[in-house]
Amino acid sequence: KNTANISTFTFTVNPNSTNSFDLPRAGGYVILSFANVMNKYHRYQHMNELNPKSVNENYIRTWTISGSANNNISITVKRAGLLSSFLHSLTQADQLEVQVLGTGGEFSCFNNNLQLANQKMLWLIGGVGITPFLSMFSTIVSNHLPNVDIEVLYSCTDQEISFIDPWIKQAQSLGLKLNIQLFGSTLHSRIDKNVNSRRINEADIDNIIDLSTRTAYICGPQSFNQLMNSWLLKRVDSTKIKFESFDF
Repeated sequence: KNTANISTFTFTVNPNSTNSFDLPRAGGYVILSFANVMNKYHRYQHMNELNPKSVNENYIRTWTISGSANNNISITVKRAGLLSSFLHSLTQADQLEVQVLGTGGEFSCFNNNLQLANQKMLWLIGGVGITPFLSMFSTIVSNHLPNVDIEVLYSCTDQEISFIDPWIKQAQSLGLKLNIQLFGSTLHSRIDKNVNSRRINEADIDNIIDLSTRTAYICGPQSFNQLMNSWLLKRVDSTKIKFESFDF
């Protein structure tokens, strides 16, 4: 459990499964079918006036992989709908078997050769949009990649700050250049972090060192992505901007 409404769930790939798939680059997604599990809990209905969203529900969801290691795949999920609420109702003792339908994703700071596309980056993150960055940063750390320079602007709640706590320690131990600024109208000041009790504004983009040489990665709700993208397009070429949307 990461926050009151966000939790990480880890699945172990069955080595005896005939359903083979390749893990995508860090930042990619996995398509999961919960049909076998959910059909035990919800009867398939052609019409349901009390809950129209459940009509002909196929129980298939796409989630960004927030971590993968030793035959395990982790997803970090915000409680928002039928399946995410079901996952949040589980206890650590609960186990369930789901089917992997596929993987993919182009939102990654790594190229097809698993090398960094650009060592200098700007990460613009909104809320649970941090999920692909968890995987990307973990891959940078686990591969001990040198000369990495990341500027992070993270719009979050106090509880969501916990996502980036490990980054600071890992960056210090590996000598990575990592500068994180946190933004949120409800954030409380913290001695160990650069906290701004407001939203990200356009001037914050101007204050990014070496902005023109960085590749920008944006992930958050659609409105967040659109705003960040509009500010960046005034300052850098569109080929330097990558984004992924997390809408709830």
